[in-house]
Amino acid sequence: MRYLITMTVDVEEVTVRKPGRPRKTVPDPEATNPLPPPAPSVQQVAYGIREAAEVLGISRSSVYKLINEKQLSVVKLGKRALIPIREIQALIDGLQGK
Repeated sequence: MRYLITMTVDVEEVTVRKPGRPRKTVPDPEATNPLPPPAPSVQQVAYGIREAAEVLGISRSSVYKLINEKQLSVVKLGKRALIPIREIQALIDGLQGK
């Protein structure tokens, strides 16, 4: 099967045609799929346990220990435990003051 593909530079579509059949127009992918708009910047306000451990450079067990010792407070969102960034900053500030 042979295809005849005609492309025009100043037109935003590509024409694909089989010999002997009516023309079928396919939109140019560059014209129909422009770059997506930039994602809105979202400021993170809390970390999960694993993320908090990574940020603090400690293990998850150590994060749970800090929670049990009331050095970090947790906000529950459904089943997920989140640690507000301000709590992590307060912990670090408290350690620097000692």
